[in-house]
Amino acid sequence: MPPKFHEPVIDFHTGKLKVSQVRFVKDILPPAPFDANECRSSDSQPCFLAGSDFVNFLPTTTAFQALWLRQHNRIADELKKLNPQWEDERLYQEAKTVVSAQIQHITYNEFLPIVIVFSNEKKTYQNGQNNRDEKCDTNEI
Repeated sequence: MPPKFHEPVIDFHTGKLKVSQVRFVKDILPPAPFDANECRSSDSQPCFLAGSDFVNFLPTTTAFQALWLRQHNRIADELKKLNPQWEDERLYQEAKTVVSAQIQHITYNEFLPIVIVFSNEKKTYQNGQNNRDEKCDTNEI
């Protein structure tokens, strides 16, 4: 059976995701294998290994991947302190669940309401007309 796409980034001993250290920066994404098809970098600037190939093309994706990697590992550490009897697979899955919930919370409660309100406000003033229904609360989804 072929390995799952996320297996190369999991440390199977601690429930954490693999990290690498570069100069003064710690806990960044691990380097991609040199034979990776999606990696088009020189040896001095290796590509990163992550759940998405875009991590090596879009710097913002790299930053977000690193941020959530660190959050996953921080949560796995906290869960290990609270539940020392848990095996690494359970730590990984529980930390993954918490991080997924955090991403969903930020997306649905902080990001989308701003995007949707901005989009609605932009539509209401097209052609100099305010067609907005004043009874409609644009802060709710």
